[in-house]
Formats: sequence, C-alpha cells, structure tokens
Amino acid sequence: MKTGVMIAVLFMVLAVFSGTGRADSIVKGVVILISHDVYTIKTENNQGFGGSRESFVVEPKWTKKSGEIKLGQTVEAEVNINGTANWVKVVDDTAKPAGK
Repeated sequence: MKTGVMIAVLFMVLAVFSGTGRADSIVKGVVILISHDVYTIKTENNQGFGGSRESFVVEPKWTKKSGEIKLGQTVEAEVNINGTANWVKVVDDTAKPAGK
C-alpha cells in the first residue's frame, strides 16, 4: 500500500511542477471576433497554439489593456498557459475590415 501512496504523491508533485519553465506566449494579429471577454485574432506567420487563429480571455479585473480594442485592429498580447491575457495592446490603430 505504501508504494501506491508514493506513486500518487509523485504524480501530484509532477502535476504541480509541470508548468514550471513554460513562458507566456506573445501573439500578434488582427482582431476578427470579440465575444464578451474572449478575443479571437488572425495571427501573423501562424504564431500561437491554434495555427493561424488564436483566442484568449481578457479578464476585466486584471488584464492590462492599452486603448479600446475594436474589430480589425492589430493587437499584441501576452497569453499565459491558461489562455488568459496578462496584457493586450493595440499595435496598429488603423482598423481594417475583419477577415482580410
């Protein structure tokens, strides 16, 4: 029985430290969808985890936003491993039609 407990503890320790060493991801692209607090961008050069599109949550209480973000604007964001933006800023203030 002690072996089973030791294995369980080992898995718990590995689960806690599995995120260690992972850096937050910086993504940049054109905003193509805003749905409540979820922003979807079309990334440049297939950045990000989702190929050519990346979605992230902008938490109103603690995500730092610079400027008002609108559809068609180019933005840059630092996204943590949970998919929440630490910060998001407008890179190009000239709004382009979404999807182009």
